[in-house]
Amino acid sequence: MRNNSTRDILNRMALVCSAIAAGPGILVITDHFPLRLLVGPSMRALLLRYFLLVILVVALIEVIIYTLFVDLIINEVLRAALSVLISVAIASIVVLQLSRIISGAIDRAESERRMAEEALRRSYDELEIRVQERTAELTKANEALQVEITERKRIEEELRRSNAELEQFAYIASHDLQEPLRMISGFTKLLERRYKDRLDKSAGEYITYIVDGATRMQTMIEDLLMYSRVGTRGRPFESTNCEDVFERAVANLKVAIEENNAAVTHDSLPAVIADDNQMVQLFQNLISNAIKFRGEEPPRVHVSAKRGDDEWVFSVQDNGIGISPEFMGHLFQLFQREYAASEYPGTGIGLAICKKIVERHGGRIWAESVQGRGSTFYFTIPVKRGERAEYDGRI
Repeated sequence: MRNNSTRDILNRMALVCSAIAAGPGILVITDHFPLRLLVGPSMRALLLRYFLLVILVVALIEVIIYTLFVDLIINEVLRAALSVLISVAIASIVVLQLSRIISGAIDRAESERRMAEEALRRSYDELEIRVQERTAELTKANEALQVEITERKRIEEELRRSNAELEQFAYIASHDLQEPLRMISGFTKLLERRYKDRLDKSAGEYITYIVDGATRMQTMIEDLLMYSRVGTRGRPFESTNCEDVFERAVANLKVAIEENNAAVTHDSLPAVIADDNQMVQLFQNLISNAIKFRGEEPPRVHVSAKRGDDEWVFSVQDNGIGISPEFMGHLFQLFQREYAASEYPGTGIGLAICKKIVERHGGRIWAESVQGRGSTFYFTIPVKRGERAEYDGRI
């Protein structure tokens, strides 16, 4: 009988422990105390350990009681009553401890929930404030950018209009100025032929100065007219074989090459998308300068090209007199000359035309030089989509 009572108590405690181990939402029923336990997963291990300890203690107590009072407890009714009292006492203790543990767990969970909600609310408020501040900054920056874009468009439009007016003016002025110069030069030469015998030596020199000045002025006007036409009279870009461009430029300079005993060579040159006439003019101006600004040795000019990532880099190298470091900054400006026209004839417009042609094609132009040892002029032509890659030399 004693074993049955002990077994009943253990069964009741095991039922409670199994309910707790099973998870939340389990209904545990004892003989006298129905109890609905909602235990969270975080409490399950703790409560299970606690009840296992209680079971061991209760079992030990019951064994001791039955051992000590076995002779005194004779009546089966008293033994059953004692068993019930022990079960009730144990259940009461368990329920009391459970209520304390669960109440504390619920309070802590509620407190943590409120703290988490408060932290989340603060984070949301802070994030909303930062978003508003950032939105205001972006709005302000966007407004400033719109003002800058509008102003830049206005300036670009004014610049385009000014350039168009300037090119138109240069064209008209150059065209209209050539006729008076032709008249001056023509009638001065006629005067020299008809009255040559009546003029003294000084008058003949004066006439020579007039004709020479008129000729140089006419050449300058023609170059200025050519400069103004780079942007307005250019031809559409198309596939242009630079081998052919080189041959045409050399043919145009045949007289100068022969007179100076010059050697003009080249490597394999690519095909590019460009204005072929302007490319001929570009090659011709650079080769002509290399021949004109020669040293004591016969001119040696070499043209080559190498492929970069998105552009062709051309070079025109010579063995001439070179360029002084002081003049490098003025090299591509209009009417800039390092030497007097009496030493090296020219108008000072040729390199400015080269620069304008290269810029029209979207490239760059520059020079490297050591005075007395020659110069190398570089210019780039961008690689256009669909361009034929006939030469694949890489920088």
